[in-house]
Amino acid sequence: MGWFRITERPKLWLDRRFLPRRHLRRPDGRDWDGFVQVNPPGKEKALAFLYNPLQEETSRRIRIPLHYAGLAGKARISVNGGAATEVELDKTDTATLTVKIPACSRTRLLVAD
Repeated sequence: MGWFRITERPKLWLDRRFLPRRHLRRPDGRDWDGFVQVNPPGKEKALAFLYNPLQEETSRRIRIPLHYAGLAGKARISVNGGAATEVELDKTDTATLTVKIPACSRTRLLVAD
């Protein structure tokens, strides 16, 4: 399964001009990897993908920088298309949340204001 099949509306994100991807952690193949793309003028402000190469499910505390997404104070984050939860942003406009990533799989986070 490719990265593009994980989104419900891949064309929506692929057709727009984004700021460059920002890796959330240096990829090393020994723990999770992820990146975030932003879309400040849109209703959906950011899209993050997390990948777990391990053979077991992992739960990690992830920091997602949202400064360039045009968000401040709080954000609503939906995990894999589920119900959105409101998350407070710190003084650097970064959201911190705990995410479960299935074994050898991906998790998608959609961020809105």
